[in-house]
Amino acid sequence: MNQDLKKYLKVGGILCAIGAVSAILITCTNLLTAPKIAANEAEKKAAGFRSVYENTASVGDDVTVNGHYVSLSNVCYSDAGKTTEIGTVYTASGSYKHVSGMKILIGVSGDKKAPVLGKVYLLKNGATGGYDATVKNNYVDKYNANPSLTTMNNVTCGATEAATIIRTMMIEAKDLYASGGVVEDIESELKSIYPTLGSYGDANKAATEIVDDSYASAYYPIYSDVERKTYLGSVYRLKGLINDGTGETITILAGVSGHYQKPTYDKLCVVSNGGGKGVVTYTEAYNAAPSETTLDALPTDESLAACTLVQTMVNQARKLYEGGIGNLTADGPALRIFGSQTKGFGDDVAVTGYTYVQKYNLAYSDIGKTTVIGYIFQCHGTTPPFTPYEGSDAHQSTITLLVGYSGEAASPTATKPVLTYDDSWDGSGVTETGSTYSNTLIKSMVAEAAKAYAALKGGN
Repeated sequence: MNQDLKKYLKVGGILCAIGAVSAILITCTNLLTAPKIAANEAEKKAAGFRSVYENTASVGDDVTVNGHYVSLSNVCYSDAGKTTEIGTVYTASGSYKHVSGMKILIGVSGDKKAPVLGKVYLLKNGATGGYDATVKNNYVDKYNANPSLTTMNNVTCGATEAATIIRTMMIEAKDLYASGGVVEDIESELKSIYPTLGSYGDANKAATEIVDDSYASAYYPIYSDVERKTYLGSVYRLKGLINDGTGETITILAGVSGHYQKPTYDKLCVVSNGGGKGVVTYTEAYNAAPSETTLDALPTDESLAACTLVQTMVNQARKLYEGGIGNLTADGPALRIFGSQTKGFGDDVAVTGYTYVQKYNLAYSDIGKTTVIGYIFQCHGTTPPFTPYEGSDAHQSTITLLVGYSGEAASPTATKPVLTYDDSWDGSGVTETGSTYSNTLIKSMVAEAAKAYAALKGGN
């Protein structure tokens, strides 16, 4: 045999032997370390869950959840034997505008009819560009100091995009808990109201939250095209307690469209009737010919309480639309100034001699335009250049807003401003804390509008 060939075979044999021994060593090492790694991962997971529920002693198995953001749920127990439940922790992840790969744990507990939000825990902070610390310190930590639905709605911070997606994930987790893990097919429900639906929501979120309303929690703008150019109307999500002593609730989606002076009664969809007797029959009759007449055709039997609740919630959706909440027609922003008491607007009147104020319209409480409610001013301005955080490029925020004034010139009453354009640094609008330059600009606009109002009313 060739000597070189013998040498090569010998070397190959040695290498094979080394490989075999290495494979055996790796296998043995894996057999020894795998249980330890698994135990460490389980402990890490439990530690994260203890940040949500501090008395967690053990965690139940992963349960797959097919939510928009929520992917897993785990039950937390206060004992190692897993007999006493504390609550459910949901794992959610997602992206929103500049926020990439946000991942959090969300606690929900209590009665499924009235879920209680627990703490949240950041597994991965998806906020970037200096906002990562802001969202933790000014949103998550503040919320966790007193976790609840009210706190969730009231806490603001300078990282609006991150706070928005966290809030959206929390709402989904709460809804999943209430439904027993059932993921709602919202698109099919919306199409049952508007069959020609092409898209809904805006480019970044499906629903817009409504805060501090007795029944409505959100609305979905509906469009007939994917480009969102042709607005059809809005669908409101409403939930209420049946007044029959059962403690049951009804959740519906109600469509409203048309002109604010006489909104159109569109179809509704029952998401959950809570055992309400006659609700299905009543809504089917209404949907066959949506109108005030069919809505008022209430039953006289034992289903009256449940059907009356549905009627009340549909009327509330119309009232919100009349007041500009969820109304995406051209009149929508101005309607939000004085609310549903507005029944007409005057023509645009240009204003000169001011830095921010551009024009005004009179708002009337009657269609005949005889009784003035107040003045609605449009203001436009841009902040000085600033750097949102160290190392960032300079930015200028441009804002256009409407603000209303009424009453005596010397002491006018101002409404809350409605922003119609805002390109503040995070892309989601200004907040009460943070967004210092934008908030300063808004205050200057509102103050100048007050001066314009005083001048128009004959004051100083």
